[in-house]
Amino acid sequence: TVKSSSSNDSGAAALDENEKWPLCMQMFIAQSSIRPMCEALGFNDVKVDDTDGKMVYEIELPIAEEEDDDDASLALNPERHQVHVGSEEFQHLEKYNMDELCVRVCVVGTKP
Repeated sequence: TVKSSSSNDSGAAALDENEKWPLCMQMFIAQSSIRPMCEALGFNDVKVDDTDGKMVYEIELPIAEEEDDDDASLALNPERHQVHVGSEEFQHLEKYNMDELCVRVCVVGTKP
C-alpha cells in the first residue's frame, strides 16, 4: 500500500503525480482506503496490520562454496534482489525511502 497523508495513516505523502512510477507502485492503494473498501464489499471486523510493514529489509543468504553454482552467483549479486535497479527510467526512485513511502500490510476481515 501507499501511505497516505490523511490523519488515519502515519503521515507519509502519497505518490507525487509529477514523477513516473513503476506500474507496480501505481497499483498500490492508500492505506486509509483499505478498510472502507473492504467494508463496502461486505466484510466485517476489518483489520489492517502493518506491524511488519517494512519494504526494504536484508535477507541473509547462505554463501555457496562452489563458484560454479549459478545460485551462488545470484546470492552474491546484490542488484539481483532489488527492484528496478539499473533502469534509467526509474533511477529517480533511489532518492526515496521506500519504508517512508510504502508499507506492506496484511488485511483480515470476516464475511457474514
